[in-house]
Amino acid sequence: MAARTTRQAAVALGLFLAASATGSPGAAAATDTPSVRAAGAGAVGRALVTCANRQRRARGIAPLAADPLLAAAARRHARAMLRQGFFSHDDPQGRDPQERVDAFDPANGLIVGENIAAGYKNASATCRGWMNSTGHRRAILNPDYEVAGGGYARGRRGYGRYYVLEFGAPVEPPEAPQPTEPPEGPEDPGGDGLAEPEEVAR
Repeated sequence: MAARTTRQAAVALGLFLAASATGSPGAAAATDTPSVRAAGAGAVGRALVTCANRQRRARGIAPLAADPLLAAAARRHARAMLRQGFFSHDDPQGRDPQERVDAFDPANGLIVGENIAAGYKNASATCRGWMNSTGHRRAILNPDYEVAGGGYARGRRGYGRYYVLEFGAPVEPPEAPQPTEPPEGPEDPGGDGLAEPEEVAR
């Protein structure tokens, strides 16, 4: 856990940032049915990853692979912000992005970063907002991140539309221990370097 925490600080420093569109909570309302919203939410989440990859490819950075675990965590956090009326990387239970992803799978092997946004009219506008913000842009273009998952929720509360993009960097395996020389046996007092065999009686 110590190795994971140390590298997490290096990878995710300054990336837990939030962006909101101009306007007050309640500015965007939705009239879609729950089934329509659920289908649309998945498409919007995937669009966030697609947009991030477009920005990365344009700069010669390897694209992010879609990760279902991160997508599930992103969807849950987007819905939580909408339903519980908050806008933060930490949920009301005090869990940060890493802890929320770990709640799905403690052995996921990822160091997690996150971008969130609210109030933007669609995924493209959200992505543009992130790219115009130094911290969010750094997260999108971070070559250490290899996987990502997007989440989206829409409703009548708060800012109306909430977007979450989770990033994952693989945890570096611990270094293998270096081989050591075997201990030397007792020397023969006679000087030939060989020890007399022990006598054993049963």
